[in-house]
Amino acid sequence: MHLLAVATLWVTALGEKSQPTDPKAPKSTRINTYSSPTDANGYSFETCPSIRQEVVLQSQEQSTATNISYRCHNYNQNIEDECTCRNTEAILSSFQNDTVIQSCCLLNLTSCSGCEIYKEGHCEKCLAGFYRMEDECVGCTNNALFIDVNGNTCSKYETEGYCQDGNILPEYFENATRRYQHLSAQEACCVCGGGSHFATPFEYRVRRSGGT
Repeated sequence: MHLLAVATLWVTALGEKSQPTDPKAPKSTRINTYSSPTDANGYSFETCPSIRQEVVLQSQEQSTATNISYRCHNYNQNIEDECTCRNTEAILSSFQNDTVIQSCCLLNLTSCSGCEIYKEGHCEKCLAGFYRMEDECVGCTNNALFIDVNGNTCSKYETEGYCQDGNILPEYFENATRRYQHLSAQEACCVCGGGSHFATPFEYRVRRSGGT
């Protein structure tokens, strides 16, 4: 009885006309579906191979294009275009909404390392994870366990401007240097000159034969 049902099923499956697959359909919309063969009563044959079909789904085209504009701050110039830097320079990019602000900076300058925006001979903005200290961007990590007597964390000291560029503002010096639970903001927070510093990458100028 089961063999007859299986034979009937295969004859029916082979006799069905399969729908051709549109070759122009995007690959992302093509999926393979698998169905278990069943008899007239709806019971499936677990030991039988399933019938494989390729189905093309209808999808709406979505535009992902974004209008991005470039601005080059380089050598005291403000150009509405991408920067063209020399081989001895690195291209620094800062993403601000739909605008990419670029600048060129010499690879062997430590003031360029960890910098996001370089303009007029100095770094205007450091990359995330870097803090300006003595006119250079230094890689630094705050002590996550720090909290002062008022419940302020290193993030509070940075957002509220209690410390800037590794220096403590005079009106907040007492709080920033006061230890609470054996730790002060001056010791724990990068923006106040503390935290855990790590090496900032840069390149030395290499002298080559016939030039520098």
